[in-house]
Amino acid sequence: QRRDAMKGKRFRADAAKFFLDGEMDQHTASMLAPYADAPGERGPAIPRDRLDAMVQKLDAAGFLIHMHAMGDAAVRAGLDSIQHAMQQDGPADRRDQIAHLGVVDPADIPRFAKLGVAANFTSLWFQPEDPAFLPAREVLGPERAKWMYPLGSVAASGARVTLGSDWPQLTLSPLDGIQYAVTRQPLDGSRPPPQPEQRISLAAAIAAYTRDGAWAVREDGVDGTLAAGESADLVVLDRNLFKVDASSIHEVRVLLTLLEGEPVYRDPGFILP
Repeated sequence: QRRDAMKGKRFRADAAKFFLDGEMDQHTASMLAPYADAPGERGPAIPRDRLDAMVQKLDAAGFLIHMHAMGDAAVRAGLDSIQHAMQQDGPADRRDQIAHLGVVDPADIPRFAKLGVAANFTSLWFQPEDPAFLPAREVLGPERAKWMYPLGSVAASGARVTLGSDWPQLTLSPLDGIQYAVTRQPLDGSRPPPQPEQRISLAAAIAAYTRDGAWAVREDGVDGTLAAGESADLVVLDRNLFKVDASSIHEVRVLLTLLEGEPVYRDPGFILP
């Protein structure tokens, strides 16, 4: 009742957020195997029966399920609980997503596409300039660290991928986020990508920030693409992203932002024709 009463033109309260664990570098991410530097320590875990019950109840009520999961055990628990809800509640228009995906066991990568769960990555964390990246690699160990933030593998599996900033931790800029997803390097290119095989194409990164992000919040057909009949939510850039070097994407400037066709930001130097 509260959800329905709060619904407005640009606001909905129809999603439930679960924090399944913490952070890898702090040993609070939930892991399938012990941390490399702490034998016997796997991080905390929510009891499976409790998680299943909460997810199933919200699923039955039509809520979107959004999960924070950094460790591979947390990712698996999230997928398992969503699968359990599907089995209990039957077919529905679900838009569930698991966010961050600090490390994913390879066996669980195909399950995102199979279950229709969106993989929500924070691409700003993919490179050594992020303060938690190198410490996380150390506590995971070299073999498991190969599956840190496996964006490329999840996208190649056919799963729906979205990208977000986890703001206010770091920059809110989608252009920075797109560049990180495409290069997995610092914006200045000062270090080689630690996992070049996990990069995605520019087209895929743009879709993750627009079309697929809209799908994840039930806005497909309303925004997320430029199509007749949809809301004119768009930006005008000073350069074509497909014609600039990937290392320069973060330098592209926004000249104009429209919300439902109305300007809400305009660069002082930009004059409409």
